[in-house]
Order: sequence, then structure tokens, then C-alpha cells
Amino acid sequence: MQAWTPPRVEPQVIEYLREQLAAREAHHRLSPEQLENMYLLGLSWLRNEMIDRAHDMFIALRVYRPMDFRFLLGHAITLKMQKRYEDALGVFGAASMVEPDKPEPLMHAGECLLAIGHAKEAIGVMQRVLVLAANKPDEYKKFAERAEGWLALAQDHDPG
Repeated sequence: MQAWTPPRVEPQVIEYLREQLAAREAHHRLSPEQLENMYLLGLSWLRNEMIDRAHDMFIALRVYRPMDFRFLLGHAITLKMQKRYEDALGVFGAASMVEPDKPEPLMHAGECLLAIGHAKEAIGVMQRVLVLAANKPDEYKKFAERAEGWLALAQDHDPG
């Protein structure tokens, strides 16, 4: 298997897509406040392990804002919790593309790779998490600690 890396897109392309989606969103019926309330409800369901409900909510939210980092991340986490690791990898990749300096989607992607037995690829992803976490050590400390723990485990499962 080729090493997994999140897709890379030029920042101006991402900005253009965000502008286009914002313009389209203005014509939809749900207000930003309603979307925010839906997001909070989805998070609540996620925290209470009502995964199928949370998954459906994040899918609905992505209809309105497909490039919203929080909606992508919520959707990907529900897929991961449903053990749909390959599907989750794609959505974590999209989240990483939207916010390339945030380690959280890569952290989860590395965990998905470990879950499907791709320790070598997971090691590379976890190392990238450590690099990103080093940029903001206070904010991303928990991701660095988690990545270090997973790196130790992954290296135990990948003798090469």
C-alpha cells in the first residue's frame, strides 16, 4: 500500500470554494444560528455515543456547508466510531485539506490506519501530527501526547 497522505490543494482554491459555498448558503432556508444549533446537537449525540444520530446530523450539516472543518471532522469521527475506517480516512483527508495546520484530522486518520493494519503509514501520519503539534505546543499538547503513544504502539507492530 502506498503511504497515505491527505490531499493538498492550493489555499486560493480552498478560499474560492468557501466563497462560492457561502454565496450558495445565503439562499438556503436554515440560518447560521440554526446550523450552529444543529452542530451542537450533533456534538451532544456524539458525546453520548448516539453515533447513528450524530452521523445523520453531520451529513445534513455538510449539505449546507460541505467545506466546514467542524462538520467534516464530526462526520469523519462518526464514521470512525462506526468502524468505517476507509470511509473515515477520506473525510479526515478532506478536513486536513481545509485546515492543513491542524493536527486533529491527521491524529484520527493515523488511528484509522492502525485499525486497518497499516502501521507503516500510521507512523508517517503520527510523525506529521507531532510536527504540527510542535507549532502550537499549548493548544495541541493532547494530540502530541496521543501521537507519541500511538507511535510507540505502531512501531511495535511494524518491525521494518
